[in-house]
Amino acid sequence: EINDTTGYRLEYNQAEDKSEEPHFKGKYGWIDVKDPDPVSAEQFSYVEQFITDERNRVLASSFTTYADPRKGYRAKVDTASLINWYVATEITGNWDALYAVKCYMEHDGKLCLGPLWDEDLGWNNNAEVDLVNELIAEKTAIPGYSNLRPLSEVTRKLWNDPWFANAVTAKLNQLIDKGIETFLKHKVDSLANVLADPQVENYKVWPIMRSSISNMDRFHDFRTYSQYVDQLKDFIIDRISFLKSAFAERNKNNRYLDEGIDLPFKTENGVNIVLRHTDKAGIWNTICLPFPLSDSEIVRMFG
Repeated sequence: EINDTTGYRLEYNQAEDKSEEPHFKGKYGWIDVKDPDPVSAEQFSYVEQFITDERNRVLASSFTTYADPRKGYRAKVDTASLINWYVATEITGNWDALYAVKCYMEHDGKLCLGPLWDEDLGWNNNAEVDLVNELIAEKTAIPGYSNLRPLSEVTRKLWNDPWFANAVTAKLNQLIDKGIETFLKHKVDSLANVLADPQVENYKVWPIMRSSISNMDRFHDFRTYSQYVDQLKDFIIDRISFLKSAFAERNKNNRYLDEGIDLPFKTENGVNIVLRHTDKAGIWNTICLPFPLSDSEIVRMFG
């Protein structure tokens, strides 16, 4: 839901032929302004400037700029929707996740990611790539690969931010602890039951079980409908297992210190510290850290 007069509904497309007017060219593709419709020149200019500013923040060369919650990308993006969108994108293994991206925002608000979109090549359903054991953010950046996703420059940069690495790892582990794997497998079985009779009639009219519609529909080649159902559930199991280890590996040098959790401390060097500390407005606040800070580090981090 967006406000009819102050809200914006946007869509990023990698290819111009997938984009619709009114749109503008960004660094990595085209951004369509879907709503408001019609959009005024002033509104269009606002969106273009907002997206350009956000891009500059996330790709800033200085770590202390792009990772700063006040100066970097987090000042312009709704982080809850960003984390949810990214983790869901990796779970679904959607090859087109960085090809077409839906987003929305209110005027003078933050950019929100979602809803998930263009999932027909998700769940490892694409002949171009095998996304069981690779991250979307990294698979799209292979040197020499002919169908790169330019937006992956952004996702790779995000992974270099300890806050982002901690946040997506925590979200994934939370979903796993809540039973996301069992939930998804049950959902597949439920939908397979709903489609049990229609799928039989479908293949009588369109006998495509062992043929392909296009070059992107040849990844799996089974003889029965149930084999495709089993493949989907197997992918869910394998994908979540891979993501848990992959996220942990990329987050291994980060330490998240939460004021509400008692953590065992040990001597470590070369790690990134992400601290969550609640301050009260209007009064002096104190902070106690298990490591020393130089004067220059204090100025850099706290101003």
